Formats: sequence, C-alpha cells, structure tokens
Amino acid sequence: REQITEFVTDQYEAAGADVAVIALSGGIDSTLTAVLAVEALGSGSVYGLVLPSSVTSAENTSDGERVASELLDIEYDVVGIDPLVDAVLDANPNVSPEQGEETLQTAVGNLRARLRAVLSYFEANRRGGIVLGTGNRSEAAVGYFTKYGDGAVDCHPIANLYKGQVRQLARHVGVPEDLASKTASAAAVERIRARRGRTEG
Repeated sequence: REQITEFVTDQYEAAGADVAVIALSGGIDSTLTAVLAVEALGSGSVYGLVLPSSVTSAENTSDGERVASELLDIEYDVVGIDPLVDAVLDANPNVSPEQGEETLQTAVGNLRARLRAVLSYFEANRRGGIVLGTGNRSEAAVGYFTKYGDGAVDCHPIANLYKGQVRQLARHVGVPEDLASKTASAAAVERIRARRGRTEG
C-alpha cells in the first residue's frame, strides 16, 4: 500500500501534473487504483472517466459511478463510446458484413480500448494531468491488454500485483466486499477468448 501510494505521488510530482485521470470500469482493478490514487493525492486531484459501450453491463457502469461518487467523492464524467466506434466503422470503406465476424469482433474490441485511451489522454491533456493505468501482473503475464489501448498510460500503479493480491489489498484498504470479490464480466471473458493466441495488431 505504502509503496504504491509513494509511486503514484512520485510520478505525479515528476510530471508536474494537476490531476490523475483514471478510467473506471466498475471492476476491482480500476477501483483499487482509484482508491490508492486518492489516498496518495487527495480526492481533488483525481478525475474519473466511466466509458461504457454496448458490451458494458449496466452493473459495471453503475459500479464505476458508485466508486467515483460514493466511495471516493471525486469528479467524474460518463462518456459513452459507441458513437465514436460507429464513426470509425462508418468512415472505413473496407468494413463490410462479409468480413469474418470473429475477425471484426476482435478489431472492434481493440478499437474500443484504444478509444478509451484517446478519451483519457484528451482529458489529461486538457486538465494538465497524467493517466493512471489499471492493469495487473496477471493480465500482463498472459498479454491481456491492447497495445495503444489500456496499455497506453503514464504509469501502472498496481502492475506488480497478481489478481489475488489486488483483491487482498482492496479488502485491506476498505473496498466494499461486493466490489473486492467481483468476478470478471461476461464481456471481459469474451475479450480474453478473442485475444488468446493473436493479441493486438
């Protein structure tokens, strides 16, 4: 706990940042990262982005907002990314229903992750901030991230923690049990299957 909060503070100060931006998925990784960031920097220096899409469950969106408003009392916004996904697909003359559905699904899944990174950095640039990643060691070990997407951040505060350790630390710092024990969403499992063995061009 102390090591991570010191790391966040060091990265924040080294960058001369005014705010730390975190994409809040409603899952335990982003929740723990946000909790530790607030502990390190104070609630006024952390900004949350809830970025749902058509594959995001209402529960995850609600949990992301709950973390920001009830658990941490930080400024946050909800920005749906489906219009951005549609705009990219509509603008691309090479996208057609005849293309293999599985291939297109993987490409669109990675597109969503990259658009979330674009929005996170837009806010960080606009606010003079840095983007905190939420990836953990288990995800890195199996390549469960999108290049230039959720892997495109200024630092990864919980990168050295395996998933089990993320849950342990979350409980230790007082994250509500329903969030600390939350299982991977169906959308996350689907993404793992899509990425397995052929991650991220």
